[in-house]
Amino acid sequence: MGKQNVFKKVGSLVTDFFKHWNTPPKEGYYLPNREFVAYAVGGMGVQGFGILTQYFAINVGVHLSLVYNFDAMIVQYTTWIIALLTLFRAPIVGWIIDNTNTKWGKYRPYLLFTGVLCVLSYWLLAFIPDWFMPDNALQHTAKTQWLVVGSYQLILFIATTIFSFFSFGRTGLAQVITPNTNERTKLYSVGGVIDSLGPSIVQMFFPLIAGGIYGQSGSVYGDEFGQMTSDQIRNMGLRLTYGMDNINTYKVVFPIVGLICVALSLVMFFGTKERIIQEKKVKEKIGFLAGIKKSMKNQYFWIFNISNILAFGRLLIFSATNYVCLYILGGQLGTAMRGIMPTLASVGFVPGMLFSPIIQKKLGKKNMTLLSFAGSTVISALLLILFKFAYHSSVTAWIYFVGVFFHNIFAALWTVTSPAMTADYCEYQQWKTGERLDGYMSQFSSVITTVCGMLSSWLTTTLLIKFAGAASAEDYGEEGVMQSVLIIWGILSIVCGVLAILPFLFWNLNEKKQLEMARDIKIRGYKEQLESNTLAQENILEAVSLGVLTEEQAVEMGFVLEETSNEDNAFSAGEQDQLTVDEATTDEVTDSAEEKSDDYNKSE
Repeated sequence: MGKQNVFKKVGSLVTDFFKHWNTPPKEGYYLPNREFVAYAVGGMGVQGFGILTQYFAINVGVHLSLVYNFDAMIVQYTTWIIALLTLFRAPIVGWIIDNTNTKWGKYRPYLLFTGVLCVLSYWLLAFIPDWFMPDNALQHTAKTQWLVVGSYQLILFIATTIFSFFSFGRTGLAQVITPNTNERTKLYSVGGVIDSLGPSIVQMFFPLIAGGIYGQSGSVYGDEFGQMTSDQIRNMGLRLTYGMDNINTYKVVFPIVGLICVALSLVMFFGTKERIIQEKKVKEKIGFLAGIKKSMKNQYFWIFNISNILAFGRLLIFSATNYVCLYILGGQLGTAMRGIMPTLASVGFVPGMLFSPIIQKKLGKKNMTLLSFAGSTVISALLLILFKFAYHSSVTAWIYFVGVFFHNIFAALWTVTSPAMTADYCEYQQWKTGERLDGYMSQFSSVITTVCGMLSSWLTTTLLIKFAGAASAEDYGEEGVMQSVLIIWGILSIVCGVLAILPFLFWNLNEKKQLEMARDIKIRGYKEQLESNTLAQENILEAVSLGVLTEEQAVEMGFVLEETSNEDNAFSAGEQDQLTVDEATTDEVTDSAEEKSDDYNKSE
């Protein structure tokens, strides 16, 4: 009987899912399940390609340093130069994004036009040694090193710039695919579980393919070393690289996998649409300096980013899996667990993301964020105690892995609330000023995190050198050094975790206020369309329900009033019910909405 009930419920869920394949599942929501799936499947491609970019940044650089023994300072200098260029790149990228308005929308065009360019630009990196290195790869000079490393960094800079547009096509689309903050949370949570399969699949199969083709038993270095044998290469002081570190992996395997990811991303382009209504003022070109100035006045933008700055070391203790495997487990077991544990630990994200819509409904995004940070901080404290008093225990590594797993459950909550709150403060910008500056604000966040990342990296390195004696990776193997490193990381994780909580105590942009803002933005947009005679038939029912015009006025203007899908009348009784999510600030929200609407109208 129990099994029959389970099968009956599953069958009912499947039937209901396909019943709403082309229509939203309930009033007040906008996304039919078809579009929900298209966003998630396309996200698999974008997210999967993001993992490939990380492989390039790490492993191609490893190939250059290991095989050719390049001067570390040359690599460091070129890295700093590119970091400075990144600071100038970010506001320009934001300016381009915010001034993009096409027939496909604001963000979807980047999914269509930049994907293949991403593959080509990263693919070029694999051929740099062929362009600049001598035939026998041993006669390179300082000039050659500057050419190789400099060109590598420059092309990588161009590639990451193109990828920033490609990636923002996905994240930006999520901010405008629906004006309903609760529906966005569902998209980030349940959809996030689906699109996270992309990175998981790439992480699982790309190394296996690379190892199978260019592993230790099958690597051929003839092209790079003038047909010398492996023994000759080793005798001359050069090191072989295999699998993921082999340059041929990125010449052959990468473009194939990359194009598959890009093809998946097109499902998102063709299967979704943008829904945020933009007034004429929003669609006008935004001056570069004006965009910078206006985006800096958003209080929620600063709350969000100040928290990110203070959180620079919040996750250090949870990023030590490789070190725990190498220095605590050690041997073949440690080597095996380096590949297995990140995958197993990532399973912890699944329950956190699946339950996040329920948690948000009970607590709201602000409190869910505080819960995420507080949970991770408590686990950091427990791991610090573990490494301080039981570092040499045989079960320490396994307890650590369990801690990382539970941390990922809490981290998943922030994975959902972070983009949702970003979308909310971008919508607040449009509501308050009439201008949508998603690109500016996202790229300024990038500038802020880049600068603070350089400073925090220097601070962390300084602390490790002074208090742990870890001046280089070789020092980690010395007696007591690794334990000291883990203790310092634990302390930083606790301190930064507490500090990251403080700014969000001042966050009052709750679910009710967001829905009021979305309603106000729609009213403004429909009024403007009504005045300019551009109001479309497909939007007339919603415009009437919002009070922009009466049914009689609509009929007189030649519109047909007939029942359509839920999406056409989204701000109906169902959504009004959702406005009760957080009653604590009801009066403040209503008064504030009226004041800001008046301010906006006066500015016109």
